[in-house]
Amino acid sequence: MQAYYNVLTTLKAQLEADEFVTTVTQGDIFDVDLNKQTLFPLSHITINDTRKKKNVLEFSVTLLCMDIVDKSKDETTDIFRGNDNEQDVLNTQLAVGLRLMEVLERGDFKQFQMRGEPSFEPFTERFENYMAGWAVTFTVVVPNTMLSCDAVVLPSACKEVSYLVEYEDGTDIESGTVPSGGSVTVTVPSPNELDININSVNEGQVPVGDIDVTIKDTAAATVTPDSVTITGNTVDIVVPEPVIPIPIGAQVPKTGNTVSYVTGDDGDLQRGREVDWLTLPANNPYGDTDRFKDELGGTTYANDIVIDWSTYNGSNTVLGYYRIPLTATDWLTQVGNCAALSVGTFTSGWAMVNWDEFENIHSKGTTLVAGRFDALNYSPLNINSGNYLWTSTSRDANFKIGYLLNPFGSFGVALLNKTGSYQSIAAREFTVTGTTLT
Repeated sequence: MQAYYNVLTTLKAQLEADEFVTTVTQGDIFDVDLNKQTLFPLSHITINDTRKKKNVLEFSVTLLCMDIVDKSKDETTDIFRGNDNEQDVLNTQLAVGLRLMEVLERGDFKQFQMRGEPSFEPFTERFENYMAGWAVTFTVVVPNTMLSCDAVVLPSACKEVSYLVEYEDGTDIESGTVPSGGSVTVTVPSPNELDININSVNEGQVPVGDIDVTIKDTAAATVTPDSVTITGNTVDIVVPEPVIPIPIGAQVPKTGNTVSYVTGDDGDLQRGREVDWLTLPANNPYGDTDRFKDELGGTTYANDIVIDWSTYNGSNTVLGYYRIPLTATDWLTQVGNCAALSVGTFTSGWAMVNWDEFENIHSKGTTLVAGRFDALNYSPLNINSGNYLWTSTSRDANFKIGYLLNPFGSFGVALLNKTGSYQSIAAREFTVTGTTLT
């Protein structure tokens, strides 16, 4: 029961926030030392009476808003205003009372309301000092929170009660006590669902009944467990040790070219590792032995990307080629063109092939035709017989000589000045995650 306190503290807080109030007091006004000049301007609260009406309490309140009137010793020259500040005091203290009434009428007080219309009565020289102000009388209504169970001797209906919540089979869910007038919320798990905990982590619920469990690896292949043991509500599933995939190829060997003449050339990137043609000795991640695939695992090459799975390191990288030779230009420009290549979602990472990367897709024939060794041309790559193509591998910088490959000509290698104009093939490393390339 805090009604009386709430009325006083609410009014006090509002008055203390007013710029024309220095002190807020309550009770008998004559108990206040009105001779202290530092108290003023003063707002004094008096509770006249309280009436109980059903579920609310009505408080009749008188508020005295006052201040000391300063009189001048000078001769009066203005008959209307006199030689004091009485009018100023009455004006400011009326504002104090009006502001409070506005707050009570329009403020956000959910359990504190003003009833009826307030009255304002001015006064002057009401006390020992020469003071002026207003007596504001109004009524506020607050809820009556006193209950029968607040009595000293509690009725039997006000005692706490014990509760027990259980399933129909007698399994306890929750128990406890609730005080009179209180409440408790019990969350009851559905008896038709069971929690699934994997390694002590709750993964959700499943309906009661037969439960089908499928164990798969990261490639979505079904794994046969070594053993399954059920003890109470615990199921232990032991899966076999993961089989590390045998690499079906690797990156091409490094060329040994370690001097870089421009960003993106062989000396800069130094790609390569191992060597290995149309049929693989083991399955690729798509489950067949095709050496060449597109980036989606098919053979349509819609984006003109050819993935060479002979370069797969068995873990996370594989080499891919853009199968359309870039328009002929000089070597330096071509290096930049390859680096700027963007194909589909693969907008970066491309570079001119180095000598060994080109050799890796250079099928060399054994039949002498028209004075040169014929080379086998195959469908994934779009390289025409007789064309020279740049690689990023340089012999040196002084003579501006670059290696060029004629994949279908004699010996397939030539040294020409880098200012010549030739095509090139771009390649990049792809990150392998299962059957997804990025």
